[in-house]
Amino acid sequence: MNFLGYTSTSSLREKEELVEKLLEANKQFYKANNDLKSKLLKAPKSRDDEIHGLKQQIDDLKKRAMHAGKTLDEKNLALNRQINEFKKVSKVFKERGEIIARLKGELHEKTGDNDELTDKVRELTEELKKVNERYDAFVTVSGTNFASHVDRVLKKRKVGE
Repeated sequence: MNFLGYTSTSSLREKEELVEKLLEANKQFYKANNDLKSKLLKAPKSRDDEIHGLKQQIDDLKKRAMHAGKTLDEKNLALNRQINEFKKVSKVFKERGEIIARLKGELHEKTGDNDELTDKVRELTEELKKVNERYDAFVTVSGTNFASHVDRVLKKRKVGE
């Protein structure tokens, strides 16, 4: 028996079948071999294309990151300027508050007893109200109403017409 399992006395028909199987196996081998060669030839190009695409993506991401970084830097600078301006304004308000507190203390020291001032203000307010009432009465009598007032007075006294 040989390596294919056939004896030397096998029939011709069996030998022909064997040759056909070998030819078919040989065709499949060459086809698979060619496919493999083709894939091996395409693999580096495919890999290179993939690497090139990935490099482009990395470059795009770097550009975006740099642009975002610049934008953030600009925003940070603007915020820092605003913070510095706020600190200056805050310092001015603090200084003015201290000045107002000091002046208020000085005024309190100078005026002494506020009760006297409050009484005086109340007195002047009452006097001002009285003056306003007299003025309002005069305005009612004066001007265009003055003629009708005189007419009424004359009618009450029954002065001849």
